[in-house]
Amino acid sequence: MTPVTISEGRATDLEEVLALLASVDLRGEGLAKQIDGFLVVREDGQLVATAGLEDHGLAGILRSVAVASGYRGRGIAATLVRAIIGRSRAKGHEALYLLTNAAGPYFERFGFQRVERVHVRPAVLASGQFVERACAQSTVMVLEYNRSGRVEMSEHLIRNAVRERYARAATAGTPCCDGPKHSDADASCATASCCTPTAIAFSDGRAVPDEIAGMSLGCGAPIEAAAPQPGETVVDLGSGAGLDAFLAADQVGAAG
Repeated sequence: MTPVTISEGRATDLEEVLALLASVDLRGEGLAKQIDGFLVVREDGQLVATAGLEDHGLAGILRSVAVASGYRGRGIAATLVRAIIGRSRAKGHEALYLLTNAAGPYFERFGFQRVERVHVRPAVLASGQFVERACAQSTVMVLEYNRSGRVEMSEHLIRNAVRERYARAATAGTPCCDGPKHSDADASCATASCCTPTAIAFSDGRAVPDEIAGMSLGCGAPIEAAAPQPGETVVDLGSGAGLDAFLAADQVGAAG
């Protein structure tokens, strides 16, 4: 299998990105002005996935997460989402928003929470994504950061998320799904019953072994929230297969 490459979007990528979005029924309004905030994934020169970050001052918008049909189930979408979250933090955003119709459970694993539009920052509400009539009924989700760049999530929300997700996993009796089947706006999760999809990748895109990823029932994305740095010590007090320990070891490196 030829390795995929991830690069920043350029004007020369515009037509291919628009074609990919159209293939999964996503709109591309305003994309020409935002293409430099996109990441594009290619294999053998062919564009197979993309995701974008819009910068609106103190907040950003995660948009246009799309993976071509023949490339799903490989953790590409998750890799792109994590990369966009990292870029958002690097820009000094206080929060990252997205709009979705059916992929809420997938994005919850990265720490996103549903939010009413009345609580959305004004600059984001005024953006093209939010004023577009087609998105008027879409669910709004937000990933809030505190001053250290880590994800803010209340004890109440954590408790409810764990209770709800474990209950679904226990009653479904089926493997987790692999995130959006089409995009961040239109995709649906086949089972929507587990917190962690089976296709998990390390920061460099390498896949976590199926025997580890497939056993995980962890809720949320604690490694994303903790953002461990090289050389730090991480103690995993979980009772699962140790997926987070694998991901943390990748980030803290040999010195951690």
